[in-house]
Formats: sequence, structure tokens, C-alpha cells
Amino acid sequence: MASRPRVPGETSSEVDFELERFERTQPDRVEIVGRWYGLRGRRFVRPVLNLHGGGPRRRLIALLEHKPWAAAEGEPWIAAFTWPANAEDITRAELEVGPGLVVELPPPGDVAEDGLRVRALRPPPAPPPPDLEAIARDAAARGREEAAREYAGRDEIERSRAAAARELADRIAQERDVAEQARSDALAVRDAAVSQRDAAVRDRDRSINERDEALAERDRLRTELERVAHERDIAFAERNRALQASEAVARDRDQAAAERDGARAELARALPAREQALRERDAEEVRADRAEAERDTAIAERKSAVAQRDRARRERDRAMRAAGLETADELDVAVTPVVARPAPAAEPGDGEGGTAVATAQRSGAPIPSRPVKRIGVPAEGTLPEPKPLLTPVNPGRRSKRSRARARPAPSAGARWAVRVIAVLFLVASLIVLAILLGNVL
Repeated sequence: MASRPRVPGETSSEVDFELERFERTQPDRVEIVGRWYGLRGRRFVRPVLNLHGGGPRRRLIALLEHKPWAAAEGEPWIAAFTWPANAEDITRAELEVGPGLVVELPPPGDVAEDGLRVRALRPPPAPPPPDLEAIARDAAARGREEAAREYAGRDEIERSRAAAARELADRIAQERDVAEQARSDALAVRDAAVSQRDAAVRDRDRSINERDEALAERDRLRTELERVAHERDIAFAERNRALQASEAVARDRDQAAAERDGARAELARALPAREQALRERDAEEVRADRAEAERDTAIAERKSAVAQRDRARRERDRAMRAAGLETADELDVAVTPVVARPAPAAEPGDGEGGTAVATAQRSGAPIPSRPVKRIGVPAEGTLPEPKPLLTPVNPGRRSKRSRARARPAPSAGARWAVRVIAVLFLVASLIVLAILLGNVL
């Protein structure tokens, strides 16, 4: 039923609901949107929507997505319901939000653009049932009075029979009206009782639904509790495994520490030997460098001696030609010169050979020819001269190569030190992992 507009803040004993929207947002969903006025702290329960139409009454319970459906004065309020199938002939609807708070609504989609203000209907208090026995006693008393008057004067009764009959008819009509009124009152009482019974049934259904939801929530929580207990047991087992692993890591750590101490002792014993070996290696490198320098000096002196020998031979050949002697180049048979290894006696001032050659050169006598070797006839007492070394050796570069080749391999102590450091790093990583697992558990 429509009511007059309410001014915000106006005091009233009525509860009004301003309907803004009542429509199906989806094929299986209907929503009610509006504002409440005059609540004064009333408590709302889960809304129920009763649909009336050509068939039996349909009862819808609000979805839980807008729970707890609390309403503030003049603030937007919304409730959603699941629309039943084959419910197209709905003529009116009732929205129940609490004890005695029932709102009559038009069919879905019939709300005007400016909204509709409806009043929350409370079931009227049931009137007291009529006292049928008192009515019967009154009727019997009136009948006895009429009988007394009839016996008091038959004549009067005869004369007033017609008037009494009319009066009786009037009284009967009045009693009939009273009975009709009593019947109407009884029907009103029955309707009120039926309404209260329907409200009680609705409250019972709502309580049953809430109980079922609470049982489902309890079962869900029980399942969640079992799952959490299972995860707790798994966490305890993992913690125990982590503790065992931590103990094993501690044992490995102690063993690694013992091995480390042994390696350190071995390293301490090996260091003096290593230092001695390094000193010997350096001494050998110094001796090798000195020998290479002496070799290079000898090679240079040898090259100088060969150059002097060749120069002396050329001078000898010139002297032999000047004296009219034949040289080795003019012989008919080809010969192969054999260069003798220069001896210390060939040097000037180093023996008789050197003195003879110098005397012959000063006197102008012919210089004896050098020994020749005829083809097929080996010369006695001659040795082949080794070929000179054409590529000189750089002593500095060779010393560096020799140092590179002479670099010693890592000692056993150094290798053990590397192993101990790797084991200590692994043990520290396992200890950190165990601490993290303990914090998580």
C-alpha cells in the first residue's frame, strides 16, 4: 500500500520502505533495492520473499552475498533471491525482513521511475474470541421473559401476538447479525491464527535453513581442522627429519674439522720442504741462466774465430799465388775442403804452429797449403767440423720459458686446504637451511 512521503528525520511510529528497484537482473536472479525509514533499532533477519500468483505460494530465501542485510535510516539496502523456474504469473509479492515486518510489493518490473513508498505491515493483534455461552444465556433469559409475559395475559398475548412475532423476528435478525458478527470475528481470529502459523512456519523454515547452513559450516570447519592437523603432523615429521639432517651435518662438520686440522698440520709440515724446493729451483734457474750466458759467449767467440780463419785462408791463397804456387782451386781433381776444428795452437803466440805461420808471413816464404781431401780418399787425422748454430739464443727469453716449465705443481697441503674450505662451505649452507626450516615449523 502506498503511503505519504516521509521527510528525513521525521518522527513516526510506522516503518516505511521506499522501493527503488524490483526486477530480474538475470534469468535466475531477482534483486530488491530500496531505503528503510523509521526502523529505530529493529533487528533484521535473513529476508524471505513470498510470491503469489495463479499457483501455490512460492517462498524464496535471500542469497548470502549481502549478509547481514543490516539497514540504516535512509541508506540504500539490497537483497538478492534465486528466481524459480516457471514463475511468470506472479501478481504480487511480500518481503519479510523481521518479526512483524512484512512489505507488500508489486510484481517484478512494475516500479515507477521515481520509486514507490510502501508501509511495512504488522499482523494486527488477534481479537479475543467471542463468549458464545454468554450469548446463549442472554438468548435463554430473553426467551423466559417472553414466556412469562405470555402466561400473564393470554389476551394481551393474543393481541400482541403479531407485534411479538414482529419483535421476535427483529430480535432473531439482531441475534443473527450478532452471530454473523461473531462469525466474522471468529474468522478474523482464525485468519490471524493462520497468519501467525504461517509466520511460525516461515520462521521454522528459516531456522531449519540456518541450522543446515550451520551444520554445513561445522562440517567444513571440521574438514579444515583435519586438514590442518594432517599438515601439522607432516610439518612435525619434516622438522624431525631436519633435526636428524642437522645432527648428520654436525657430525660431518666435526669430521671435516678433524680433516681440516690434519690438513693444516700436513700443510705446516710441507711448507718448509716447499720453501727449500723453491730455493733450490731458484738456484738452478740462476745456474741455468749463467750456463746459457757462457754458451752464448762461446758461440760468439767461435764465430769470431771462424771469421779470422777464413781471413787467414784468403791471405794464404793470395800469398801462394804471388809465389807462383798452385792453389787448391786450380787442381784438376775436385776436392772438398775440410775445415778443421780451430785449436788453441792456431792462435798467434800459442805454440809452435802459430810461431811458424807468423815467421813465414814475415819472411815472405810460402805458407804451407791447408790439408785437402781427395775424392774417395779420406784424410787421416781429420774430423768433420760441426755446423755453427745459425740462430742465437736469447738468454732472457729462454730463462722465462725455463721458469714457466719449472713451475711446481700444487702441493698436497694446498689441495687439502681447498677441499677443507669446500666442505666448510657445504656445512655452513646445511646449518643455515636447518635454521630456516626450524623457524618455519
